[in-house]
Amino acid sequence: MVESSSQEASTELPSFDAVWSRLRKLAGFKRQADLAEALKITGSSVSGAKQRGFFPLEWAYKLALTHQISLDFILKGVGEPEAATGIVGFPMQITQPCDPELVLVPKVKARLSAGTGSLETNAEIMGRFAFRSSWIRSKGNPESMVLMDVTGDSMSPTIEEGDATLIDQSQTDIYIGKIYAIGIDSEVFVKYVDRVPGKFILRSANKDYAPIPVDLTDESCNVRIIGRVVWWCREAR
Repeated sequence: MVESSSQEASTELPSFDAVWSRLRKLAGFKRQADLAEALKITGSSVSGAKQRGFFPLEWAYKLALTHQISLDFILKGVGEPEAATGIVGFPMQITQPCDPELVLVPKVKARLSAGTGSLETNAEIMGRFAFRSSWIRSKGNPESMVLMDVTGDSMSPTIEEGDATLIDQSQTDIYIGKIYAIGIDSEVFVKYVDRVPGKFILRSANKDYAPIPVDLTDESCNVRIIGRVVWWCREAR
C-alpha cells in the first residue's frame, strides 16, 4: 500500500463504465462492437479499456467531433449533452491537419510524478501535437496516446523534470526495463515497473529514491497501469 495525500485530485481519469453509459444514451450504441466500429478500432481494444476501467481521452475527442456531443458531457456528465454547431468543447486544433501523413496527439494538463506521486490528474486538453504517422504507428496505437509533462527528479537522468512524455494507453503489459505511467489511488507516477507475486515494484532511475512496493492484494489501494511511455522529449533550458 502506498500512502496518498488527503488532497483531492481536481479531475479523475474518466471511468469507462460511466462514459459508456452516457454514450449508449447519446450515440445510440447498443453493444461495445458499435463503439469499436465508430472509432474504427478492434473489439479487443474496447474490451481492454473496459478491463482497465478508464476511457481513453482520444476516443472521447473523436466521438465528440463525429457525433457532435459535448466533450465535457462525455467525460464528466456535466453541461448540455449536445455541442453547439461546429463546437465540441475542445480546442479547434484537434481537427486533422492538411497533411494526411500527420497524426495529432492531445497533450493534457495532468502531470506525471517522477517523485513521490502527483495529484495533478486534470484531463483538460492543453493542445495537440503533430507526429509523422509512419513513425508514431511504429511505436504503438496513436488513437490511445496522450502527452503528459513530468514533475520531479526521480527518473533523472533518463527523464528530467519538465520533459514531455508520450504514453500509449493500449500498452499495459509489464516488460522489464520499460517505463510506465501508473496510477495509485489519486496519484500518478512515471516509473520502471517490475511485477513480483502479489506486488508491483516501482523503480526510479535516480538511485537516491528507494523502490516503492505496491501491494496488489490490498483492495483499498486502486492501482492501474495507465500506459507505457514510448517516447519523451526535452526542450532546451
